[in-house]
Amino acid sequence: MPSKEPKKDPSTDDKPEEKEADKKTLKDEDKKEDSDKKDEDEKEGTPEKEEYDEEVIKSVAERLRFFFSDANVRQDFFIRKYLIVKEGALVGDSSISAGTVPIDALLRFNTIKRFTEDPADVIHAVKTVLSDKLVVKDEGKSIARVKPFTQELMNDNIPLSLYVKNLPTKQNDRKQVLYDVQMEDVRKLFESYGEVSLVKLRFKRSQHSDDDNHTDDIKMEDNEGKRLPRRRFPMGDCMVEFEEKAALEKAAEDVITSKEGAAVEPKRKLEMGEKTLEVMLLKDYLNGLKKRKRDKDDDKKGEDDGDASKLTIDWKPGCVVGLKGLPENCDREAILQAVMKGCDITEAVLKEKKIYADYSRGQKDGAIRFPEPDLPKVLVEKLKSGDVKICDAKVEEVEVKEGDAEKKYWEDYTQFKRNQMRHRQEEKKQKKKRFRRNKTM
Repeated sequence: MPSKEPKKDPSTDDKPEEKEADKKTLKDEDKKEDSDKKDEDEKEGTPEKEEYDEEVIKSVAERLRFFFSDANVRQDFFIRKYLIVKEGALVGDSSISAGTVPIDALLRFNTIKRFTEDPADVIHAVKTVLSDKLVVKDEGKSIARVKPFTQELMNDNIPLSLYVKNLPTKQNDRKQVLYDVQMEDVRKLFESYGEVSLVKLRFKRSQHSDDDNHTDDIKMEDNEGKRLPRRRFPMGDCMVEFEEKAALEKAAEDVITSKEGAAVEPKRKLEMGEKTLEVMLLKDYLNGLKKRKRDKDDDKKGEDDGDASKLTIDWKPGCVVGLKGLPENCDREAILQAVMKGCDITEAVLKEKKIYADYSRGQKDGAIRFPEPDLPKVLVEKLKSGDVKICDAKVEEVEVKEGDAEKKYWEDYTQFKRNQMRHRQEEKKQKKKRFRRNKTM
């Protein structure tokens, strides 16, 4: 009896050509899905990368968080020029949206190049670590803030910041003056009060003086007449910005040494090296600058009228201290700091008495004018002994001017003020002429 053939499972009873067609269809669908995902990734700007170094991503994210923070954008013109674009201004690359920073520009930052030069790492850091603050734009070509930075935010740091003076400086082997402190050292002094967003050490650049009381200036050209690059000098000051106002208030209550121009005794004295730091609210510092400018403008107004040739200055003998051999990084503020220390007076008293440092940055010599002859003698003694220094350096020669030297100083100063008065009067006339000419046009 012939044997029966076993029944076939209907599910396997397919023709070979049909099975091959099904396999091909599945493969095509998989390829299409992969292709769609790749297109989606490329659209989002995520270059294909099998794996990422988490330490690199963490470090890059930390730098991006700082670069795009309010605190940094306020003082970083390079970043700000991309994030704040005036209406009608050219952005540059037409494929980059206004209000975004190109990734290739970010990859040129040394502190990012230290970790990576791959745009994929930057994009991955934004998407996985900073998605609440930053977003990838322009098909992976640029980065933007989730909360746009606007011009209105530029002064929001003032109610969050302290202004710190008297930071230590030093000279290197080439006699260049440098800060003898790192930003992290300053940060550590204040971080117990709350998160510190930014520490900014302040510098001045050598430049032609715009101070009306300067009778001399810095030579800014070499022997061949070529303009020299300006040099940076530490001011000995810094700004400390907190993330929250509560942290600022807590710090101010503890460490402020000056409030609204008046000296106060801090609960906690801050020291760095051999220096005792002076601390005030940034708001008070800026208000002080505005007041000095108003006072200066008022003095100018009083000098604009009258006959310049008849201008005279009443002076008392023994009120001018001559200084010789001042350090390279010296400025008027450093000289006045020495006056306050040597004469044991506050900044408010210094301003009230109108004690003035007659000095232009870059000079080796200068002078200090006092209204009365009592304080100069005290200061000279301390400068000579080295008990009081200027920019951490002992002044080579110091004396109270007298005799012919004193008389010549006041003659030169009086002549300078006459010339200044004539110049202002002439400027005023020219301004009136231009106004009348424009009015008739």
